Amino acid sequence: MRKRRLCAVAATVVLSLCCACADKGAVPAVEPEPEPEPSEPFLTVSPDTLFYDLSGYPLDASEFAVETNCAWRLSVPEQADWFEASATSGRCDASVSFRLGSDPCYRVAELTFAAIAADGEPAVVCPVVIQQGEKPVDPLNPDGPDPDTPDNPDKNPDVGPSDPDNPSDPDKKPETPPETTPAIPKIESVTPTALVWSATESKVVRQVDVTVKDFDNHVLSKPKITGADADRFEAYVNGLTVCVKTAGENDTEADYRATLEISVADGNSVPVSLLQSKRESVPDNGDSGDNSGENSGGDGGDDGNGGDGSGNGDNGDGGGDGEENGEPDAPQGGGCDDFAKLPSSSQCTKWETHSGWQGFYCAVYSGDNGPDSTPFFRSLLGCSSKVKGLAMYNGPATLGRIESPDLHGGCGSLTFRYGVTEANKTVDFTVEIVRESGTVAKSQRVQKSVKQWEQNEFSADVQLAGDFRIRIRNNALSTAEYTTVFQITWTGYSGKTSAK
Repeated sequence: MRKRRLCAVAATVVLSLCCACADKGAVPAVEPEPEPEPSEPFLTVSPDTLFYDLSGYPLDASEFAVETNCAWRLSVPEQADWFEASATSGRCDASVSFRLGSDPCYRVAELTFAAIAADGEPAVVCPVVIQQGEKPVDPLNPDGPDPDTPDNPDKNPDVGPSDPDNPSDPDKKPETPPETTPAIPKIESVTPTALVWSATESKVVRQVDVTVKDFDNHVLSKPKITGADADRFEAYVNGLTVCVKTAGENDTEADYRATLEISVADGNSVPVSLLQSKRESVPDNGDSGDNSGENSGGDGGDDGNGGDGSGNGDNGDGGGDGEENGEPDAPQGGGCDDFAKLPSSSQCTKWETHSGWQGFYCAVYSGDNGPDSTPFFRSLLGCSSKVKGLAMYNGPATLGRIESPDLHGGCGSLTFRYGVTEANKTVDFTVEIVRESGTVAKSQRVQKSVKQWEQNEFSADVQLAGDFRIRIRNNALSTAEYTTVFQITWTGYSGKTSAK
């Protein structure tokens, strides 16, 4: 019995020792690591300024490089509607480029990139600048203001040395320099002093160049337009240039008149007169009504089919010179222009052919046997590089147009082809036949939805005698798409009267 008790005690001791050893070798519990704190938002944008020429092409860097660890947003001023950004928001690193149209004026816009924190508020802000063209230089002060002269007797001869007899006299007060009155800016001249548009010129921009004296640290004020027809014109400032455009065509029988007031901050103001001429009344047959006597042709011949001298004969305009069979004269004049001698170019500028045709704010597109790539567009113009077209620019400030030289022999009919190269769109252009006097004898507006690469044909029965010009001008303002015109052909005047 005693032996059993000793065995039980021994087992208890051994078990206690084992538990003690086990406790000494146990691995301590691992505390969980704290979660890392979120990093602070950061943002860098380079470069700080993008420069473009007046045609809308970058002069150095073509995009802003954005580096950030969070979401970002680009803020664009409401009035900066002359460019399109490739993106205005994103997350983490990105690049942002811009698409500009051509413009004859200097213009600049200040934009802001902002890093967005988790609460949706801007955390870091980086201002940047987009500049098109070179900033105008004040002709009266081309080198800018003189640097301030330091108040140092060694460098400024007008400031005398300190009093050597009493350099530390506490009762001696320094002389107070005389107050200088800041120069008042003054507009010395504006060129031109009046702007004039024809009745059919819609959204066409004219500009006034301003010369200002003592222009330092001043700007031209927002221009004002006054008068009964002030709402028919719009104006804005670009440096030392004021740009004015018409709100639309003048379809009334009275001129639109207004006054543009150009002023400089804290200075004077100068008026400029604005006028858009009235629409001339034109009969349906395209003539001005003053040729009935010229075309009467005497008594119209023996059988009377040539007319009776009143301009009301069977042939419409008085029968010409009295042919016995009463047939109209053979057409005189006529011609074509395919712009084949112009160099292919995507630059939107002014072009002129050897025959005198001109393109204003136009690129020169060409056919080619390769893939479609500006300025070569095989899908629209065909495989021949000799087929050229003037691509009229569409934009918010400047619109492309095409004008012929003085053409002779009258115009019977006019045809040409047109199309677009970038995407399906609605074209909007006006074709005008302009008399030698400058009045518009025929005007036809084309507004049509067209497909990319599709060749469309314009045709008009003009029937106008005398010298004339052909003018095609773009009206579209909502997109940077170009409308390409090519293969222009016209026939001479045959003496036929166009149908009413």
